[in-house]
Amino acid sequence: MLNTFLFSFRNKILLIILFIGVVPISVTGILSNMKFNSLLENQAHEITLKALQQSEGYLSMYLSEIEQLGIFATTNDQILHILQKQNDASSYEKVTDASLVTNVMKPYLRTRSDIERLDILGFNGFSYTGGYSNKSLDANEPWAKEAAERGGMPYWYAIEDGEFMVYSRLITGNKANETLGFIRIVIPSYRLESVLNRFQPMDTGVLLLIDRNQNPIIGRSQDVKELAQTLAFGNSAASNRYATFNGSKLFVTQYVLDKTDWLFVSAVPREDILQGTAQIRGYFFNTVLIILLITITIAIWTTQRFTRPFKQFIRMMRDVERNNFKSRMDITAKDEIGQLAISYNRMAQRVDSLINEVYEQQILKNEAEWNALQAQINPHFLYNTLDSINWIARSHRITDIVKMVTALSKLFKLSLAKKDKLIAVEEELQYIRYYAQIQETRFSDRISIHIDVPELLMAYKIPRFILQPLVENSIVHGLERKEGPGRVDIKGAEYGDKIFFIIQDNGVGIPAAKLQTLLERNVRNDKHLGLSNVDERIKLLYGEEWGLKLDSIEGEGTIVEVWLRKDIWQADLQREEPEA
Repeated sequence: MLNTFLFSFRNKILLIILFIGVVPISVTGILSNMKFNSLLENQAHEITLKALQQSEGYLSMYLSEIEQLGIFATTNDQILHILQKQNDASSYEKVTDASLVTNVMKPYLRTRSDIERLDILGFNGFSYTGGYSNKSLDANEPWAKEAAERGGMPYWYAIEDGEFMVYSRLITGNKANETLGFIRIVIPSYRLESVLNRFQPMDTGVLLLIDRNQNPIIGRSQDVKELAQTLAFGNSAASNRYATFNGSKLFVTQYVLDKTDWLFVSAVPREDILQGTAQIRGYFFNTVLIILLITITIAIWTTQRFTRPFKQFIRMMRDVERNNFKSRMDITAKDEIGQLAISYNRMAQRVDSLINEVYEQQILKNEAEWNALQAQINPHFLYNTLDSINWIARSHRITDIVKMVTALSKLFKLSLAKKDKLIAVEEELQYIRYYAQIQETRFSDRISIHIDVPELLMAYKIPRFILQPLVENSIVHGLERKEGPGRVDIKGAEYGDKIFFIIQDNGVGIPAAKLQTLLERNVRNDKHLGLSNVDERIKLLYGEEWGLKLDSIEGEGTIVEVWLRKDIWQADLQREEPEA
């Protein structure tokens, strides 16, 4: 059923029309949807990036305020004097100094409820953590090393898994390379969280502030912590990408905070960004469906009208299969289908006429075959006549006549017995052996023919009567006019997909001017007709690159090369040696 539908000419045209009508619209819709999605993503990136920049601006301003407070504390002369004291100060003196620090910083800390604690830790053993503390400074702590390496520049970091933000700075004295200690200002992270969340561009998104260890400073719920640990952040200041978290695909935008090595990260579900495309896809699907219905209706009507003449043509052809050549197509259209109908009607009429002609010719053929059967009696009569001559010569003991008649009889019998176009090399050589007997007897052994063909060539098939006319040509045109003994050598070999034979004689040779024209088709040479005949037969059978090659020196002899394509069938050879 499916094959019938697919192989129907009408249905093929219908499918092509549907393909041409629907596929471009579908591809356009898909590409448009992809482009629209890309535009929405770029727009979301720009909006999110601006929101993060606003958040970064607000946070930078807040951090600058904290840094200004730190600068005041680290440049205050009273605090610097305390840190410049020797390490042998008493506990009472340290308590007094801590109270002095409190009095110095109290006007500034009174209005900053967002500051959890202010620490001043000196290398001389002085320790202030919102009041006197006997906690000594450990300069090997990571934050202390980082602050010391920055040489008076602020260093921000998070503690307790991001619950607190810490401002730290190395305190330096008035003297060159004088380091006195560190200041730290501890701020709870939640103080900024409610403010910064207002900058989140989408309600369903999440805004995070993450430290270098990917611990969230702002946004510290359990899900946010897990999200922060799964994200991989690049080195660029601002970038966006997609990430998968809890089976949801998120559009992630990052922005590096200027004063720290922290990252602002916005994570928004992808479906929220692309929710506007759902309605567009619905419109597109409805449009494609309407176009598809219209296209199918038009295609059915068009193909039905277009294929009606072909159906009539099929009916006519089936009539032809039933040997009814009288039916004709009745189509008057002027297009290609009308031309096809005219050609069919002419063909049917011509075939009907040819059938009648063939019927008449068959009758004539039967009569010719009858006459041919009658004519086959003549070769039998010739064989019997030669046999009678042979017995008369034997009875009179004329051996030369016996030898020539026997060879002629066998040669004549072989030439008429088989009608195959190709024969084995061995059979062709048998013709030459019988022919050689006749010529050697005729010339009283003044002419000798020698065959040197390898045994492995005997099974190859070659065209009938290819070599014998060349041997005859050597004797008639080369050796008959020669004084003294004459010799013809026949050699054969194979080379790749070729086999070749060489017929060489020591006769009178061929003049150079005449040699060049012997094989030309437009030059007729009745004396050497056998050469051109053999060459043309080989070219007709194998192609122009095959055939004869001639080389001759006048007064010394002629060489004829026969080049044939290797055609081999393992023939069942029945060798018949010529009688002595």
